[in-house]
Amino acid sequence: ILGSSIYGLVGPNGAGKTTYLRTLSGIYRPDAGTCEMDGQSIWENPEIKSQILFLPDQPAFLPRTTLLDMKRFYQGIYNRFNHNVYRELLETFGLDEKTKLKTFSKGMMRQAALCLVIAAQPKLLLLDEAFDGLDPVMRRALRRILSQLILDHEMTVVISSHNLRELEDLCDYVGVLHNGNMIIEQDLDSLKLGICRIQVAWTKALDIQQLQRLGLNIVDYSRQGSVLHLIISGDRDEITHTLRTTNPLLLEALPLTLEEIFLQTMEVNGYDIRHILG
Repeated sequence: ILGSSIYGLVGPNGAGKTTYLRTLSGIYRPDAGTCEMDGQSIWENPEIKSQILFLPDQPAFLPRTTLLDMKRFYQGIYNRFNHNVYRELLETFGLDEKTKLKTFSKGMMRQAALCLVIAAQPKLLLLDEAFDGLDPVMRRALRRILSQLILDHEMTVVISSHNLRELEDLCDYVGVLHNGNMIIEQDLDSLKLGICRIQVAWTKALDIQQLQRLGLNIVDYSRQGSVLHLIISGDRDEITHTLRTTNPLLLEALPLTLEEIFLQTMEVNGYDIRHILG
């Protein structure tokens, strides 16, 4: 996934998200296998690790420092540090860079850390529960800034979250981690093309068996009056073309949320996402 992209790592608390990110950043050594970037092992590789930045869910700073002090520290390590991005984030969060960080609240400390790690512009940015402690306005601002950085620079961002809704309209790829295992991962464009919601009605209703005989892979369905609501796996254009041959009075393809897409896709693969994501 390296390149200009955002990867969403989803899973409940205890699934292994933080362990996975710490391994990617070279803090932990893999028990088995290898963890590589650009074909090189990350573990004990200072050159590669200088291109990676990991922000844990509880950030820490050097003792007795201000945000300005930490900015200068980061500038000395990351040669792509962007002063303009730092200033924009500072203004967005309303932080005073000359105030001692130890006086900041937990939420303000997380905001200060985001100012630093995003402005540092590493090749690989790892954010553990990035949106925790941010109000809706700040979350929208963070999404906008991250998306712009991805467009302007060759940068990969991995964001962990226990909430799929946080990653809606932001990520290019999403993976679900459960009990330490990656049970499903896919790019969102392919995922969205692979399943669709249809509402359809006829003068004389067709039953599910008749529709299945047309070759439709029906994942789920429900009826509301004379309207049949279908979740169907496959290409939307091919599905609607097939359904038009039945001469419906109503035929409409409706959008699915990211959570609904994963719900259906994972159930097809034998998982109950409601138990996995809570």
